[in-house]
Amino acid sequence: MLSLLSQHRFRWVEAIPWVIAIAVFFLFPGYRLLATQILVLILFALSLDLIVGYTGIVSLGHTAYFGTGAYSAALLASNGWTEPLSGLAVALLLGGLFGLVTGWVLLRTHGLTLLMLTMAATIMLYELAKDLDFITGGFDGINFENDPILGVLPFDVVWYSSNY
Repeated sequence: MLSLLSQHRFRWVEAIPWVIAIAVFFLFPGYRLLATQILVLILFALSLDLIVGYTGIVSLGHTAYFGTGAYSAALLASNGWTEPLSGLAVALLLGGLFGLVTGWVLLRTHGLTLLMLTMAATIMLYELAKDLDFITGGFDGINFENDPILGVLPFDVVWYSSNY
């Protein structure tokens, strides 16, 4: 077991998408929205790789944790806490807390049962977000603005789309 943990699994070629997306973010400000979406999708794909590839847990529910984090950061920002890095910290904390609560139940199963229960948890969270539209904004989402990151980098989709 220790030899598996000591093996280097990272290859430098795997960093190329990250480097390109981050370079586009800084070198071509007109494409920051696209670069941000690419970085989010890379992170999303890596989370699926982590849960299925490294842990062997077959799951259709990892989107629920992304949604929990996204809604918590958006709700925080829409209620006046517009500092984006602390919003990210709250999103990580609440997404992890949701994972702890659901994992306590879900990880007692395996195989097809686990697959179906993770999908059920995601669907239930989706329906809850849709039904609580007075909180989540329903299909229109939550309108909010964030302060610039560290007071320097703008962190607002509206700003990007209106200035480029």
